[in-house]
Amino acid sequence: MSARVNIRQVQQEMSRPLRIMARPFIDNAVKTKMRFAKQDLMEKFFLHKVTRELNDGPTADNISETIEGGGNLFSFIGFFENESPTADLAILLNDSVNLEESPPIIRETKHQILYTYGVSTPSRREIDENTKTHWGGRGWALGIEDGTITGIGQYLYHEFFSPKRSRSTTGVQIKMPGYSSGLIFRPIGYVLELLKKFKKRLKSA
Repeated sequence: MSARVNIRQVQQEMSRPLRIMARPFIDNAVKTKMRFAKQDLMEKFFLHKVTRELNDGPTADNISETIEGGGNLFSFIGFFENESPTADLAILLNDSVNLEESPPIIRETKHQILYTYGVSTPSRREIDENTKTHWGGRGWALGIEDGTITGIGQYLYHEFFSPKRSRSTTGVQIKMPGYSSGLIFRPIGYVLELLKKFKKRLKSA
C-alpha cells in the first residue's frame, strides 16, 4: 500500500539550474515532514484505546467500549496471559511506513512546481498476517475494525479460569448448544483509520 507526500514550490521564473540546486532542500523538507508524520502516527497508535486495552492484559477494563455487556478484548480474542499482542503490529508499522527511495514525480504549471514523493505503508494483507489469532481466521486488528471477529455469543468473562481451560485465564468460549452470552461486539476504527489520517496529513502541502 502506498501514499503520497506533496510539496509545492512557487515557480516565479526560477531557472532550471536553480530548481536543481533547490532539490536537496526540498528533499530535506519532505524527510522532515515524513519524520514528524510518522512520529505522530506511532504516538496515536500507542495511545489508541484498543492498543492500551490490549496492553493492559487479561483483566483490563474495556476502555475501547467494543464489548457491550462485560469482558475485554484481550480475553475475548484469546491471547495468552503474558502475551504482548500489539508488539508485532507496532513493529510492522515502524518498519513498513517509510519514504520510498525512488525520485519524486515532478509536475510544472505556470505558477508552481509540484513534487510528489512515494510513501510505503503496510497493506491490509500484511496487517492481517501480522495479527493472526491463535484459533485461526482473520487477523484481529482488521476484525476489530470491521466487526468480523466471531464468537462473541459464546464468550464468557470471569476474573479467573485455570490456565488449562483459558489461554488468557479470564475468558472462555462456551461450547454448549443454545448458549448465548447476550454480549454485543461494536467495531471501532483502529490501524486502517490511523493510516488513513496519516496519508491525509502527508498529502496536505
